[in-house]
Amino acid sequence: MIEQTLGVSAIVSPEAGRLTAPMQSPDVVTDLLIELRSAAIKVAEISVQKPSLDEVFLALTGHAATEDEVPDDASELIDGNVSNISTEKEGAR
Repeated sequence: MIEQTLGVSAIVSPEAGRLTAPMQSPDVVTDLLIELRSAAIKVAEISVQKPSLDEVFLALTGHAATEDEVPDDASELIDGNVSNISTEKEGAR
C-alpha cells in the first residue's frame, strides 16, 4: 500500500514496530492516511521529517561520509573564502 501510494518502498523495522518511507513531498502523507483508513489499518503515530545531511549524502553517494574524505587544506580554503566576504556596512565605507 505504501509503495502504491508514495511510489517508494518502505523500510520495515519489526523490532521497533516502525515503517519508514521517503517522500518527494509531505503533501502525499494525506493520501497515505486515507488509504490506511480505507484498509482499516490503525496508525499509532506518524511524523514527517526533513532528511539530515548525512541521510542525503548517503542517498546520493551510496556510502556514509567520513573525515578521510575532507581534504587537509579544506579549512584553509574555507578561511580564504570567508575572509573575502564583505558586509554591506563595510562596502558602504
